[in-house]
Amino acid sequence: MARTSIKDRAIYRVQVLERAFDILDALAAHDAELALAELSQRLHLHRSTVHRLLVVLEGSRYVEKSAST
Repeated sequence: MARTSIKDRAIYRVQVLERAFDILDALAAHDAELALAELSQRLHLHRSTVHRLLVVLEGSRYVEKSAST
């Protein structure tokens, strides 16, 4: 397999991964729990998009759903 240069890797983007990492970063940077609406607003993403990504992250045990949010 041919190796790609750093320049080539910088151009290659996977939007869903970037969004998932943005969610994880936002949660890690905030001490308290964040509700779906708050996350959506902070990340400038539709609530349905954030919800779908959170369901996947929860299923993989990267996040936990709180009963209070």
